[in-house]
Amino acid sequence: MWQWLRRLLKLKPKHSAYIMTDDGTETPWFRTTRVGMPLSGGVTVTAARFVNLGESEPEDKRVEITPADLIKFIEAGANVSLVDIDVKIEQLRERKRFWKETLKRVAPLEINHAIIMLEARKKYPELKASIPWRTTTKERIEEICEKYKVEHRGIGEFIPELPEEAVREVMAFTAVYRRALSDKPELQSPVLSVVAPTALFKTRKGDPILLAAAPFGEFYYVLCAWDKEVKFVEELLA
Repeated sequence: MWQWLRRLLKLKPKHSAYIMTDDGTETPWFRTTRVGMPLSGGVTVTAARFVNLGESEPEDKRVEITPADLIKFIEAGANVSLVDIDVKIEQLRERKRFWKETLKRVAPLEINHAIIMLEARKKYPELKASIPWRTTTKERIEEICEKYKVEHRGIGEFIPELPEEAVREVMAFTAVYRRALSDKPELQSPVLSVVAPTALFKTRKGDPILLAAAPFGEFYYVLCAWDKEVKFVEELLA
């Protein structure tokens, strides 16, 4: 038996699973539960990648794109409809009660998230004048990342390189964000991310586009882009 066990321990697996985190490092799959859940130290999983040990990575067939062209493609309309909003909020609250009272379980996070967004959306008319930024959606970003050699990652990838104009835009957005979620003191920090050519995540030198998750729905505000080729998104999208 012991000989069999020793032989088993000497076997080398053909495949190995790794999780790609937002800081560009790889972590074994058992260090996390699913994509999107935070790891220890604040690192968040952005994608899962399974690697065949001893084999090279497949060729990246995506197309190169300049930051200026990237900005032209990233804009997408977002839905901030107020139609029947109170009815929709009550429907979501009813689902939440169903989970709690009937199933005796905590409602999925998506339900709570949707309630918060719709409640914030009711404040949109009074905040609209303070929102100059264009919008984009998760679907549009996914399309761009699949077609072009760009990545969508957390703001931590570019924090040391944030220029003054980016800081100003973040501060302006944060003020609006906090007004929209004034009754949610635990949600006072906006979620920021960047879209940039894949190569820039190694050098952190170039023209990333700064995004902020909207408090009103599942979309992003395009805050700005920077460096020599691109400055403000508003100037290029006008």
